[in-house]
Amino acid sequence: MSPMSLSLEISRPVRGLIVVGAVAILVLGLILPAMEAGRERDRAIEKARAEYVGTAALLKDYAELKKAAGVRESARLKEKLFTYVNRVTGQLGLEKRIKYVRPENRAGENGEPVELVYVSFNGITLSEFVGFLYHIEVQKNKIFIRDISIRKDAERNLNMQMALQKRS
Repeated sequence: MSPMSLSLEISRPVRGLIVVGAVAILVLGLILPAMEAGRERDRAIEKARAEYVGTAALLKDYAELKKAAGVRESARLKEKLFTYVNRVTGQLGLEKRIKYVRPENRAGENGEPVELVYVSFNGITLSEFVGFLYHIEVQKNKIFIRDISIRKDAERNLNMQMALQKRS
């Protein structure tokens, strides 16, 4: 028996197949997973970008809403009710229709201060009254009508007295 030798002669076509197989294993084992990881990374980046754009849009909407709310809840909420009522009547051009605007401060049930303003109008039109109410009750949402009395005059305009109270 002769000892086995490791010097095997491999034919050229077999060597070519071995090289092609090694390259295929390299491609399948290393390059394709790396390419898939790159595509996965690109998808993750695209998803993150879409989420970023969506978040940026939400932040923009939030800033606009906050700005709009800031207009309604500006320093006017912190001012005295009497001052606010005088300013609104001035903005609406109702000074000539005002009989009186009288402030009153009271203590509430728990001892907290309660701001009241008594307002009386003579000859105010219904549309002027609705505009005044809009500015008092809807736009501020911090003031409510505590008491009101309305009568029509001879020209079918309104004479009214009301008590406005600032919400605590």
